[in-house]
Amino acid sequence: MPPPPRTARTGRHRRRRIHRDRRAPRAGSRAAGRRAAPVSDLATTAPATDPAAATAVVEPVVEPVVKPVVKPVVGRKRQDADPVRVWSDARVAYWPSGRRGEGTRKFERHPSMEAAHARAAALRISLRVGEHAEPSPKHSLRQAMLHMLEHLGQAGAAEGSIKQYRSNWNCWLPEAVALTPCGDLSRADWTRVFDNLVREHASESTVRAVARTLGMLNRFAEDRGYFGDADAFATSAGRRSGVVRQTRRLCRTAQLSAVEQATADNRYPREVCPTPQDVDRFAAAMEVHYPGYGARLILLGYASGLRLAELVAVRTEHIDLEDNTIAVDSQLDRAGAWPQVTPPKGGRTRTAIFWDHYRPIVESLVADALARDGDGKGWLFPNLDGRDKWLDRVGKLSEDARSEAEWPWTFHWLRHAFASVSLAPKEYGGFGLDLASVSRHLGHSRTSTTQDMYVLPQQGDVATTKRLTAHAPGTVPPPAFGSPG
Repeated sequence: MPPPPRTARTGRHRRRRIHRDRRAPRAGSRAAGRRAAPVSDLATTAPATDPAAATAVVEPVVEPVVKPVVKPVVGRKRQDADPVRVWSDARVAYWPSGRRGEGTRKFERHPSMEAAHARAAALRISLRVGEHAEPSPKHSLRQAMLHMLEHLGQAGAAEGSIKQYRSNWNCWLPEAVALTPCGDLSRADWTRVFDNLVREHASESTVRAVARTLGMLNRFAEDRGYFGDADAFATSAGRRSGVVRQTRRLCRTAQLSAVEQATADNRYPREVCPTPQDVDRFAAAMEVHYPGYGARLILLGYASGLRLAELVAVRTEHIDLEDNTIAVDSQLDRAGAWPQVTPPKGGRTRTAIFWDHYRPIVESLVADALARDGDGKGWLFPNLDGRDKWLDRVGKLSEDARSEAEWPWTFHWLRHAFASVSLAPKEYGGFGLDLASVSRHLGHSRTSTTQDMYVLPQQGDVATTKRLTAHAPGTVPPPAFGSPG
């Protein structure tokens, strides 16, 4: 048989074809199947002479099973700004923030495509697609919340307050209420939020925190037209407060201790605060969990009134040993990795004092911090464990120490004790410092806050008043008695 006619290919094309023919296909691949299939082509060029070869059966190639890919339903052209998608398996995917790519996407499964499309339509209305849409009652309560958090961030509000608002929202707001348009919210929705707190056995302090977050949101949304001309949740502020008070009573423990009652009332009399002996007991237990620094951490917290996040952020350059002051211009960032810091609570820097009786404690901490090498140099309370979440770690250690010492107060009560003892008159075992100074040292924005929390009637005030007024006005009073405690 004459050879097949030569095709008009250049040498480069011939070389490429030769190299392709020489490549051995992988077993089981599609290429192997294509190479084995065209037996008829081989027979036209050279007839088979081997009977066994002529009767050989070519094994069929088994194609791999490919699972079908679930794709979004092409019901309408999806715009880039659309945060909602419907999938062919009746799932709905959406961005709760209302903007694609912002936050964490959520998925919902529905029994039918009709239900999925109905849910998607409702989500598009509640999320109000469009970044620059004007506030209106058609916006969901979630959109109003996101707008408020963004506004607070731009206004330079304290990062800790913003995180607390977000945490209260994420933990306690029912999804059905959050996705409801503001104009459709009613008193029943407001009550549903707090009924959920009762059902989840939330504490009274949690109820107060959620009410504070929603109160801030209601004022923000009312001023910007999210509720139209009506009140938030179509309910007056007085009725909303009534629901909160009732929920607080339901979540309150039947038999409250003095410490629990003071916490619930947000009023901290000196008689309920820990005494110096109580503080020493807590310090001894903390020293076991934070060797070398635990006891001094507790004592400095008691002597200065600093919050825990502010204490562990103190460095040697913040201490003025001549005036017994601490420059509080930062606190450890709870969300960041050590040693990342943020502005103090409320974004207000201040100068705090510490009692002179505890000056040796501060001097020893400064000396140790300056003598230390490595990453812990300069920090009064170094990160001995090398953990990123050092603030959380110290909080956990203090809770363990508190439990072992059977200490009924929390760490924050050291701050309450500092304020109460500083303000209490000397006749009652305090230092008798003036209200304005103590309020400034604590970092309160208003002296009324300090007064409401710590200026309270003292025990035995009638007898003490009788003794102090026994002399004529303008003469020297009798000697004071008592010691700080």
